[in-house]
Amino acid sequence: MKILQVTSTFSPLLGGQEKIVLELSKRLIKFGHKVTVLTSDFLLNEKFPEEDKIGKIKIFRFKNNLFLGGYGFSWKAFWWLINNYKNYDIIHFHGYNRFLTEIPIFFLKNKVPLIFTPAGFIHTKKNYIFKLIHDLTIGKIIKFVDICTALTELDYKDY
Repeated sequence: MKILQVTSTFSPLLGGQEKIVLELSKRLIKFGHKVTVLTSDFLLNEKFPEEDKIGKIKIFRFKNNLFLGGYGFSWKAFWWLINNYKNYDIIHFHGYNRFLTEIPIFFLKNKVPLIFTPAGFIHTKKNYIFKLIHDLTIGKIIKFVDICTALTELDYKDY
């Protein structure tokens, strides 16, 4: 299978979501799948090529255009995805409250099987109002995916 993993941030960043996408991609390749990661340069301090590889994982990394209070968004990555989704059997989106991993779902619903993994919903009380607004608006987009996975009990309860 040809699998596309979509995440706002990716290696060399060392957060939980980045590690999940990297390790999942490595394991999928071991089972004979072809894996591509679509990401942005959000939170990176150095320049990386638009096309890259980590082992057999193909990476497309595009410039992040908007910070948007931590949401981040890459127009080039968005249009790349809209123009290339047909090349993949499955698209797996990683990361709740990220425009790159939520907005495209609306445009790709019913076109290719979609998987969504939040890698942590917004849990802190400090961000409760933001979470509430997000959940009632953009957060509703995840209802268009075919499969939702939860990495924690807290994520499962939020679903």
